[in-house]
Amino acid sequence: MNIQNQITLKSEAKEVILLNRSDFLIEDGSISPLIIFYFSIVLFLTFIITNMGAAYISHRELTSRAEAALSIAAQELDEFKYYYSSPITENVADISIQKGELKVPIDCTDANNRFREILGIGQEYTNLVIRDFECNGRELFASIEEQRDLIFQLRFLNITSFHNRVSVATDSTYLMN
Repeated sequence: MNIQNQITLKSEAKEVILLNRSDFLIEDGSISPLIIFYFSIVLFLTFIITNMGAAYISHRELTSRAEAALSIAAQELDEFKYYYSSPITENVADISIQKGELKVPIDCTDANNRFREILGIGQEYTNLVIRDFECNGRELFASIEEQRDLIFQLRFLNITSFHNRVSVATDSTYLMN
């Protein structure tokens, strides 16, 4: 009788184990949709953060290039106005220089050519476009635009590139010795 009870208990235990095991095999919910959902969120955030970072760095680089090119272009001296303009007394010139009101005359044509040369406008590999260049003989203003490709592109949504537009201005003032 002991042997029979043990077998029955074993067989009953087997059934219980099998029942418990089958409960684990039946899935009422799955973790797979949750993983796919979170993975898609991570991919989307990676797309956004990486492309925004690239656009920001590209904007800073374009601003630096434009400021440097315009500063060099502002050094194009209009020699005739500089040397042969109406004479100012030394006291009036000193006061104007101290206030920053006396500007060095700029040759606008040479400044425009120099600005384009430094930025590489007209070369095949550049995506730069000068939207505006203004010169009044004392101050320079320029607005440039550049098209760049995104690092991660969504071609099916036609999101492949972005435009950076930068405006910079400068002048050239006399300095006291």
